[in-house]
Formats: sequence, C-alpha cells, structure tokens
Amino acid sequence: MKRWQCPLESGFFGLGSEYRPVLYDQLFDLMYYGKMGWTWTELYNLPVWARRYYYLKLADVRKKESEAENAAYSKAKSGKR
Repeated sequence: MKRWQCPLESGFFGLGSEYRPVLYDQLFDLMYYGKMGWTWTELYNLPVWARRYYYLKLADVRKKESEAENAAYSKAKSGKR
C-alpha cells in the first residue's frame, strides 16, 4: 500500500528564528512604553496583525509626543510665549 506524503509535513512553515528578537522587542516596548496593562502572555498570544497595529500606533503616539516636546522646548528656548 502506497502512503502519500504531504510536502509540508517535514518542513516548518512558521516564522524563522531571526524574527524572535523582533518579537521580543515588540513585546517589551508594548509592555514598558504602552502603559496599557498588557501582560506578556496576552501580547504573545495576540494575532500578529493586531500586535503590529498596536506597536505601530504606539510608535506614532510616541513620535507625536516627542515632536510636541521639541516644539515646546524650542519655543521656550527662543523666549516666545
């Protein structure tokens, strides 16, 4: 009797090991800077698309905060009120 072999059976089709540092950096940033009360397990189990959305949203918010701080600093430095 002939057994059929699935071509995907022997290979792993998930993310490679080079993605792991990226994943852990995202988890850390979302937990540390996000201040949303996420646990590591919650973030780890989020779908990739959702975690990416929150990560990019956090980056956008932090960028806007930084720009506002720099604008306020420049304004204060120049003596304008």
